[in-house]
Amino acid sequence: MAKTKADLLQGSWVEAIATASGRPPGMVADFLDRHDLRAQSLIPRPVDLTVRRVAMSGAKQIEEETEPFDFAWDNLAPGLCLLGSGRNGRGKTALFGVMRWLLRGTDPDEIPSDVLGWIHQASMDFDLDGVPHRIAIDRRGGFHGTLTVTGAGGRTIFEVGDETHFASAVSDFMLRTLALEPVTSLNKDGKTVHHRWPALFGAFHIGTDYSALIGDAVPLVNRMMNMFAGFPHAVPVGQLTYVTSGLKMDADQEGQASRAVAEHAKARADRIRVELDALGAKATAGQSAAELLAAMRETSDELAVRFARLPGLRRALTEAQDAASAAKAEWNADRLALRHFQEDREASRIFRSMDPKCCPRCDQTFGAERKEREAADHSCLVCGEVTPDEDEAGKAEAKALLEANERASAQVNASAQEAEERARAAVDEAEARVSEQERKLAEVTARQKAASAGAADLTRRAVLEAMLADAETDSGAADSRPETDEAAIAKACDKVFRQRLRSEQEGIMEELQAEICALLQDFGVTNLTRVELNTTPHLFLRKGYQGRDRIAFGDASIGEKLRIKIAFIVALMKVGHRRGIGSHPGLLFIDTPGAQETADQDLAALARRLGSLCQEVPNLQIFVATKEFDIFDTAARPAIRLVATGDDMLW
Repeated sequence: MAKTKADLLQGSWVEAIATASGRPPGMVADFLDRHDLRAQSLIPRPVDLTVRRVAMSGAKQIEEETEPFDFAWDNLAPGLCLLGSGRNGRGKTALFGVMRWLLRGTDPDEIPSDVLGWIHQASMDFDLDGVPHRIAIDRRGGFHGTLTVTGAGGRTIFEVGDETHFASAVSDFMLRTLALEPVTSLNKDGKTVHHRWPALFGAFHIGTDYSALIGDAVPLVNRMMNMFAGFPHAVPVGQLTYVTSGLKMDADQEGQASRAVAEHAKARADRIRVELDALGAKATAGQSAAELLAAMRETSDELAVRFARLPGLRRALTEAQDAASAAKAEWNADRLALRHFQEDREASRIFRSMDPKCCPRCDQTFGAERKEREAADHSCLVCGEVTPDEDEAGKAEAKALLEANERASAQVNASAQEAEERARAAVDEAEARVSEQERKLAEVTARQKAASAGAADLTRRAVLEAMLADAETDSGAADSRPETDEAAIAKACDKVFRQRLRSEQEGIMEELQAEICALLQDFGVTNLTRVELNTTPHLFLRKGYQGRDRIAFGDASIGEKLRIKIAFIVALMKVGHRRGIGSHPGLLFIDTPGAQETADQDLAALARRLGSLCQEVPNLQIFVATKEFDIFDTAARPAIRLVATGDDMLW
């Protein structure tokens, strides 16, 4: 049953998704929890971010000369803050880079490495909804980064000791404070990538890359617009995109496996059909053939069971044989040790009983004096060494121990031999049973063949027809797989989320279109009649008589792209502040406007309108860095201008 638009807008998430998917609410809630799909609990409100002071110090190293510097840009306030110089290389890019470094948390690629090495310390004072903060880095002897609340009851928010932790800490703080969420996307390998604060910071900076309507990456434009416009359902819509991508990848893998099975089943079905076509007319089969067929299956099953037991019994026999061999070797070793002990003892007695008359080497006769000395101090007539006393008790104890070892190993050997015999008997019995079962199976098979000789074609046809039915079922399985619960819930989530997002976008998108169109007209875009902005978002300019000429953002001129990007971001700010929603903090950096093909009169129109915008939106702060500072000079208040003329440096 088709669900109406009203169905998707009524009730809680779980109720609407359960109704759209036909799945139980508990299953839907589990899906949402597992994939962390949730709407923002509160509609985001703009948090004003105003830069109050920028300072940096260090030492310039130009050739062999070192020039210390201590720079500060004080008394900054909402409005158009102008950073200008009459020539390049006066420090605009470096100062802008340091400001973005402190706010973004990542190293400024736009600053040349040698100039970056000059900067030893840098800090920025800024207000968040009127609460003063200071972020600072110190690169002397390493890296040290801090963020503190400097007002009443000041406190340290973080303090880190390397660039990586500094970037991570800034990202966490800004995302949390400005109520932003990381933006997820898929890379070319299909892996999910989480774009955090450095990527979202592109919504606060407009450089010279105009490929994306907001930020620097085209794939993130839709998520960034919805986030900064303050649509609560924008976050789950974006998250669901990557949840469904992951589910689709899983389904594709399962589909490939199912298709492989189906293709194999189709080939098998074709072979079975060929064999069926080759069979002759059906014959009749008696009851005995069916009974014998059942007996054959039963005997075959029993044979399989008995055959499966054989490997384990054979392994047990091998283990028993190994144990018996080891036990026998141990017994033989104990017997040999006992025999050697006994033989050594007998030999000792024999040699001790000898009475040598002369030296065995030189035939010199031993005299009576030497024999008396032998009797007195027990020294040997032959070698002269003192002969030890016979330790009969110790030898008796050693003999008893050897005899006990021999008896114990004999018992172990006997047990091991018995275990080997039992294991051998079990294997012999199992092999005999297998042989007997094989004989029975051969007998039953022969009887069955004989009994069904007249019904072979019928039996074979019945078997083939059953096999064909299975093969045809398998071949159609890939096309008839039911929709999984995950896929059904994901599809329903997409319907509910997008319908609710469209409901949130109604009215605001029209307001954004009107605001962008009015801004572009004030910025000097000629012949513009209206602007078309969809939720993708794609932006088109309508020009000429009754707006017949339709120009996409990507096809506009470089100068128009710059003004469109500015108008789009400023419109998000204005609508957000007017409605009290959205996440854009009202801070914007515009780098080198006029560096492309923008004419002076168009640049002047842009400057005037930016200046008046800052009066319309009191908390709006726009930093502009340009060589055309004279065009912007009247639009910026003197107190928040920093200009270097001629060969002067900004810092």
